[in-house]
Amino acid sequence: MVEAINGRIAELTVAFTRRLASEMDMLEKFGRELEHSTADTAMFDHVSHVVHRLAGSSRVFGFGELTAPAQEVEALIASKAAPERIAAGTRQLAEDIRRSICS
Repeated sequence: MVEAINGRIAELTVAFTRRLASEMDMLEKFGRELEHSTADTAMFDHVSHVVHRLAGSSRVFGFGELTAPAQEVEALIASKAAPERIAAGTRQLAEDIRRSICS
């Protein structure tokens, strides 16, 4: 029973790590779009959802170092901060993800 649970946790962690790589790419793209004023409301909503999920689940899967940066980006979006600040936050979060999954 314990082996089955541990196996399932390992599978979920691998899936989460793969999703992180995809979300890293999306965050980098969003940052670029913000810099060029091409990000739309739907993209803001999507990024807000992604960073909220990251803030809540990253610690569970062993990526606790991503919680605070994700919360920061979430707060920037919620407060409708300047696009440059949101772009910088998303780029930093993407870099933090890169470091986490490559270490």
